[in-house]
Amino acid sequence: MAIYTPAQLKANGTPTEELSGSKLFTFDNPSSSAYFTLETVRNSQGVYDTGSATNAIGTYENFADSGYASTSASLTFDMVTAHPTGSFSINTLFFDMITGSLANTATTIYISSGSTAVNTAINIRDAVNNSGSLAPYVNNLQFITASVSSTNITLTFTGSDGLEGNNQFIVFGGSTSSFAGGANRNEDGDNNGLVTSSYIFGINVPPGESSFNFTPAATIAVSSSMLRGTGEYSLNIT
Repeated sequence: MAIYTPAQLKANGTPTEELSGSKLFTFDNPSSSAYFTLETVRNSQGVYDTGSATNAIGTYENFADSGYASTSASLTFDMVTAHPTGSFSINTLFFDMITGSLANTATTIYISSGSTAVNTAINIRDAVNNSGSLAPYVNNLQFITASVSSTNITLTFTGSDGLEGNNQFIVFGGSTSSFAGGANRNEDGDNNGLVTSSYIFGINVPPGESSFNFTPAATIAVSSSMLRGTGEYSLNIT
């Protein structure tokens, strides 16, 4: 088995080794998304005919890549009506704005109102960011951070599962709002855009490490196909 460099894969590509049985194709891509193809060598007229090897027929499985979370879920709301006294909740954990001071409980975090709504927004941001690692609030605030722009609070879910971020929610002003925009680059069943024919297969190569297993229906003879790619990744076939 062999490792192929970006220089070998670019332009006309490089001839295959013999491929028989299940082979693991592993890509190490330090740059942006790229593309890879395995192409059966055409005949002397530059086309495929009945004598061409059908090297792309086989089984493709076990797609994986290292970049599981790609997009964080978030939500922005204007807290101005919660100043100087008011409340909202994040995943059922209450945040109450008060003009004095009270000790926090396991279900409620009390926030002292600032002299202006903007100052209160800053106090809310700090309360969220300082509480996420505390034992009573981990289940509600884990992976959630807050930022402020004037009186607008943006809550962002930064966990490894972007889809889980879409399950986070707040209740404010009698309405429930969910975080949105969370996604995973390689969700279950995602084959990275695999396209196949009898003679060629092509697949997207995302940043980072990615891999899949290919089992050709028949042994691919040495130099009967070309390995070609765009980008700066290397390929290891084992």
